[in-house]
Amino acid sequence: SGADHLLVRDDDGGCAGLLTRRHLAPFQAHSRTPVRDIVLDRAPFATPDMSAATAAAAMRARGLDTWPVVDHDGHAIGLLTL
Repeated sequence: SGADHLLVRDDDGGCAGLLTRRHLAPFQAHSRTPVRDIVLDRAPFATPDMSAATAAAAMRARGLDTWPVVDHDGHAIGLLTL
């Protein structure tokens, strides 16, 4: 679809991770690989009450340029980018 990021949900609708083109690159020739078998960035995620400075520091420490923001139920409500 041309999207750079895809939020992956678990069976309960919570945010299970963030899938990027980098994650998909090794599987392009194997189009039948299930998403559950792809290693992707998983929790912990940013929360709405986290300060921007704390979120940015955590993203840099984890080498992330995009990070899901989840509510108290674990549902994605947005994305942070550096």
